Amino acid sequence: MNMRQEELEDESLEEIRSSRIWLRFIRNKYLIVTAFFIVWMAFFDNNNWIYLERLTAEANQKKADRAWYIREIEQVKKEYQEITSSIHAMEKYGREKYFMKRPDEDVYVFFEDEAKP
Repeated sequence: MNMRQEELEDESLEEIRSSRIWLRFIRNKYLIVTAFFIVWMAFFDNNNWIYLERLTAEANQKKADRAWYIREIEQVKKEYQEITSSIHAMEKYGREKYFMKRPDEDVYVFFEDEAKP
């Protein structure tokens, strides 16, 4: 029985030590203040982590939009140069894009079905 008593005392000592470790962390004011600061800055501050992530995503979207608009502007400039180069190019552009016709013509427009497999 003496051996069993020693084992129980060893187990109880381990439990006391582990509870003391937690007590040390809880009583450490620097650790508590640091943890509070991290939680506050991550979730409750006006410039919190979630808000900054949202702003970063929005900024990336704006950069992508800007690049798309720059490409579109270049394409429109190129089309403008082609159209203003000759009257035949202007007529072709008007007929293709805006389905314009001469007074004595009939225009038939065919669209492909997008639902085809």
